[in-house]
Amino acid sequence: MQNPKKRKFDLSLILKNASLPASGFLLLTHRGYGKRGPIAENTLNAFSASTDLGFRGHELDVRLTRDKVVVIFHGPDLSTTTNGKGLVESRLFSEIRDLNCSNYLNRKNSPVAGIPTLEEYLLQFGKKVFTNIEIKKEWYYPGFDLERKTIQLINKSGCANNVLISSFNLLSIYFIRKNFPDILAGALIDKTRIAPVWIPLAIKLLKPDSIHIHRVMATPRWIEYIKSRNCGVAIWGVNDRDLLANFANQGVDIMITDNMELIN
Repeated sequence: MQNPKKRKFDLSLILKNASLPASGFLLLTHRGYGKRGPIAENTLNAFSASTDLGFRGHELDVRLTRDKVVVIFHGPDLSTTTNGKGLVESRLFSEIRDLNCSNYLNRKNSPVAGIPTLEEYLLQFGKKVFTNIEIKKEWYYPGFDLERKTIQLINKSGCANNVLISSFNLLSIYFIRKNFPDILAGALIDKTRIAPVWIPLAIKLLKPDSIHIHRVMATPRWIEYIKSRNCGVAIWGVNDRDLLANFANQGVDIMITDNMELIN
C-alpha cells in the first residue's frame, strides 16, 4: 500500500465533476429527509421526497449484513427505527429486507418502507445528486469488506465523481485513502473532549479530503484551521438559516441538515 498524498479540497471542481450547479457550498439532507422528519430516515422514500424538494445532495449511512449485502441503515440495532431486533451485521439481508423502517415514527399515516440496499440507491440517485456515504462499523468488526464492497458499488454505478465517503472509524478512512485514492474520503470527528486532539492527528496521519464536525465544534478557529490544511469542512446539525448563513460566510464547504425548509 502506498502512502496517501495530501490534496487540496476543491468544491468547485467537485461540483463540476458531479455536474452540479456552481454554488458556495453543498447542502445535504441528513439521512434523506432529516432525522426527525415525517418520512422514515435512510429510505428511498426519503431520498426521493427531498430530491423533489430541490436538494442535490444527501448524507446516508451504510452497514454490511451477515451475507455481505451493503444496506442503508444507521443502527446499530434494528430496533432503533424498525420493527426488528438485533444487529444488521448478524442478520441475513433476506431476514431484514421487509422490516418496517417507519416503525419509530409512530404515525398512522407513515408509509411502510423497507431497508434499501446501497445499490438500489445508487441506481436511482447516484448520478443525479452528490452523496456523502458514512461507513457505519463498530471498532470490533474486523477487515474492510464494507469499505471494499461500498466502493465496488460506487464504481459499478459510474458515480465516483458524485460521492464522498466519511466515517468515525478512522481506520476505514486510512484504508480508503491508501487503497482507493481517487475516492473522496472525510474523517468524522465526534464532539468529545479529545476532539481538539483528534482533528490535528486525523489531518496529519490520514490526509483526508475533508473533516466533518458537529455544529457545536464549528468555531471560526477550527474552521480556519481545517481549511488552512487544505481540507474541506463539513458540518452536520445545521438546522436554521442564520447558522447556515454564518457558516457559508466562513467558507464551509458542506452542510448537513434535518430541516428540509432550508432548501428554500
